[in-house]
Amino acid sequence: MTSLRFEYGGDFANYTPVNGWRSNNKVWVDSDTVDSTWAVYNKSNPWQYNSVLTRSIYTSNGKFGSAVSLTPDGNFAVIGQQGYNSNVGAIVSYKLTASGSLSEDDTLISTVPNTVSLGASLSSGNLQVAAGAPASTSNKGYVITYKRETFGVLSQ
Repeated sequence: MTSLRFEYGGDFANYTPVNGWRSNNKVWVDSDTVDSTWAVYNKSNPWQYNSVLTRSIYTSNGKFGSAVSLTPDGNFAVIGQQGYNSNVGAIVSYKLTASGSLSEDDTLISTVPNTVSLGASLSSGNLQVAAGAPASTSNKGYVITYKRETFGVLSQ
């Protein structure tokens, strides 16, 4: 589908083309306003990815990306990898570089006994991170907190 034509704007409010809307599809409307002027609407995609974060170390069944959290100031990101190290799990920390991209910084593994699936859920502030490990201690679960030091290093 490249373009469609409708008599009134409301006519296409619930319409979806067979293959969905695609960027730059156009809808022509004969009577768009009270004074019957015509209009054309152009489909655009407001969000486009600008990078893809990957691990420097591949782990089979690592489930990298199982949870993602960006700090409010945008300087750091933490990404859960709950299948890391035979399902113990890990948190991978990224920091913003001078060029404006996120770069892998550190991999955190819990020192708490019986941790399983660390990184299944994440929440972060500018100076702290809370990481869920729901399968720990026979599915009783843990939430492990980390503190961010001056230069971005996380410690338990």
